[in-house]
Amino acid sequence: MVVREESYTGARYFEREVSTEGDDVEDLIKNIVETYIETKCTIFTPNDERVENIIKKLQRVEL
Repeated sequence: MVVREESYTGARYFEREVSTEGDDVEDLIKNIVETYIETKCTIFTPNDERVENIIKKLQRVEL
């Protein structure tokens, strides 16, 4: 049995690191936006991309 938390808040916000590379504050803000805009909303339907991401995560787990 594999258990994976994937709710509206929680671990999915911490799966990716925000890049600290950039020449100014505007570059850093763009890095933040690019990272968190990729977070899939759990309440939007239909949301096939979210389901596909969950399946991909399960396929990476060694049983």
